[in-house]
Amino acid sequence: MLTAPRFPRPGSQRGAGALEFTIIAIPMLMVALAAIEISRWFLVKQALSLALLEAGRAGIVDHARPSTIETAFELALLPVYAAPSRQQAYNRLQQALTQRRQRSGAPPWQIVIVSPSRAAFTDFASRRVSVSDAQGLDHIDNNYQAEQHQRHIQQGWPSGRGPASGGTIFDANSLVLQLSYMHEPLVPGMQGLMRLLAPLSQGHAKSAYASGYLPLRQTLRLAMQSHPVAWPQSSDKVLTSAPGLFSALSGVQPPCNGIWCLGRGRLPANPLLPNSEQPPQPGESLLRPVDPPYSPEQPVTLPSSETAGSGRNENTVPVDPKDVCGTVLCCL
Repeated sequence: MLTAPRFPRPGSQRGAGALEFTIIAIPMLMVALAAIEISRWFLVKQALSLALLEAGRAGIVDHARPSTIETAFELALLPVYAAPSRQQAYNRLQQALTQRRQRSGAPPWQIVIVSPSRAAFTDFASRRVSVSDAQGLDHIDNNYQAEQHQRHIQQGWPSGRGPASGGTIFDANSLVLQLSYMHEPLVPGMQGLMRLLAPLSQGHAKSAYASGYLPLRQTLRLAMQSHPVAWPQSSDKVLTSAPGLFSALSGVQPPCNGIWCLGRGRLPANPLLPNSEQPPQPGESLLRPVDPPYSPEQPVTLPSSETAGSGRNENTVPVDPKDVCGTVLCCL
């Protein structure tokens, strides 16, 4: 017996196809939006790296002056807000920065001068150098750094590290900048996600997250090419007050307390240093007897090539700083 063929109901295949397309399209769309957002993050972060480098280059030749660092950084941000003319790009930049400040109540970007720190000026402030427009402010001598380091060792500072900062004269003559920049997400819904991260942060990053911005962070370190000056705080964008040099900057760790400390809170000894130059242990006083202030006429004893690696000062020869090169590249 012949039977009529069965055909699907009108619209059933069309409805199933639309459902399958929706199920597949939504995740693909989310992945595509995430890829666009992440790509934009990387592009902006690369531009911030170059801008921070320009700010650092301007700072190392102008005594780490905060106003110079601020101006150089904002001018280097112009490619992020590209426009047909430089003036239009600058107007876009100022408009975006003003909007973020009004929305967050905090500076749209912030650079912290980690080094030289206030503690570094306490240890290495020198009266032998001066800057014409910085009279009455502390200076750090950028000349004869190798000789200064050897003199600090002779004064009793472990490895030449200052008692207040925990860093050497080389650390004090390094410009270390930490940047936090408020980046506005492009994809809808990302700002709400940023606000959820605010309770987990602090400082400038917390203000950025609470306002729906993503704080992009960069760190830069350059050798100073001029005498660092302890400039007063003049802007909320460039902060000159920073803690002393520890960990990665100087190799000396702050006192350790808690279950994560090594042993009973003691630091491992450095096999490359003699016992007299080992870093101080937690709880041990960093203060050491200090010799009278150094004068240019006072000879400095440097270890000879035979005992340079042993940490001993036998067979040393007097060296007059006037007879050696005064530039960083020559002395190192």
